Amino acid sequence: MIEEELVKRIPFKLLLLGLLVMMVAVACERPIPREETPTPAPPVEQTPLINPTPVTPEAPIEPTTETTEGSPNEQPPQPTETPSETSPTEPITPPTETPTPPSEPPTTETTYTVQPGDTLFSIALRFNTTVAALAAANNIVDVNSLEVGQVLTIPTETADTTPKSGEQVHIVQPGENLFRIGLRYGFTVDELAAYNGIEDPNSLEVGQVIRIPPSDK
Repeated sequence: MIEEELVKRIPFKLLLLGLLVMMVAVACERPIPREETPTPAPPVEQTPLINPTPVTPEAPIEPTTETTEGSPNEQPPQPTETPSETSPTEPITPPTETPTPPSEPPTTETTYTVQPGDTLFSIALRFNTTVAALAAANNIVDVNSLEVGQVLTIPTETADTTPKSGEQVHIVQPGENLFRIGLRYGFTVDELAAYNGIEDPNSLEVGQVIRIPPSDK
């Protein structure tokens, strides 16, 4: 039994031994790796650190006090005006305007040259004035003594030689009377006499001016 076990163990040991020999042989045949010499790196220049310049704190500036003594060019300080208390405003009475008296219209004068057949009455009617006003303005004593070519001054506030709106003017012709003139214009003798201020309708003169009122008929 012991021999059998030895026989079984011997081949196994031989096998292990053979394996070890082979491994050693293989290891001997492998080339020895060459050691590579490392290439030295270029030296790095070290930049010297710049030391920061220390900042010196500024000394506080003390306010300079200027002395006013002995400075001839310096003016003395101006006194500050203190606002005075405002007194209550008194009501202002507006000035009373003096009313201007109405100005009288300027008196204008015009002249008229006496024509044949004119009378002071007809001229007064023509210029819308009175016989007394014409006589006073021209220093006429006898109102019936007019001469052809005589220049009369007509004093009126507004000398108007044109008839009123719608009014007509009729010059008395030879042979005419107030009745015929009234028939011509559609008025009665009394209406024409009252409109022209004629006291005696039968006393008409040739050339006398008769105003015909506006006709509403």
